[in-house]
Amino acid sequence: MQLVRDKASNTTNQSQRLLLLILFLLVIPSDTAHANVGTPLILVSFFHLVIGNAVIGVIEFFLIACIFGIRPCIALPIIIVVNYASMILGKAILPVAGHYFQELFLVEQPV
Repeated sequence: MQLVRDKASNTTNQSQRLLLLILFLLVIPSDTAHANVGTPLILVSFFHLVIGNAVIGVIEFFLIACIFGIRPCIALPIIIVVNYASMILGKAILPVAGHYFQELFLVEQPV
């Protein structure tokens, strides 16, 4: 009988310690908020630029490989690099072209 009570007491002590540990870990990371941290919108655009472009390159590779019969070990890295290069070139040209087309098509500034 005493052994059963000791096991029950030991189990209760362990569950109390676990509860205290969980509460302690939940309280520790609380800190002041900082205004200069990345927002989800920034993180999503970063994900698109880093991971999404590689996925787009792989999809383009499979389309081109099926059409032209290109060997995968040579073409896949080249297509991914070219995809990133076109993204960088587009980011460089877009502000200039956007300003040009805005002046060309918009007579007045939009409301």
